Amino acid sequence: MLAGKLAKAERGELSFQLPIEYVRRPSGEAVFDPDEQAQHVVRLIFSSFARLGTLHAVLPATAGSTTAPPPSTFAA
Repeated sequence: MLAGKLAKAERGELSFQLPIEYVRRPSGEAVFDPDEQAQHVVRLIFSSFARLGTLHAVLPATAGSTTAPPPSTFAA
């Protein structure tokens, strides 16, 4: 399996799941998500974490937010 990944990487065809707030263009290029609401929500969560320090504090603080979190890329 590792050999297959290495072969794809050598050909420039290896892809991986992007971090939240990034999307992949049809060309394969990874760019910031152009959706402004998604950008806003991600920045809200990270700024809340920087201010509050724990995920357990962030979740209740952002639960009452009027913006929806970005859709999970891990959903089946």
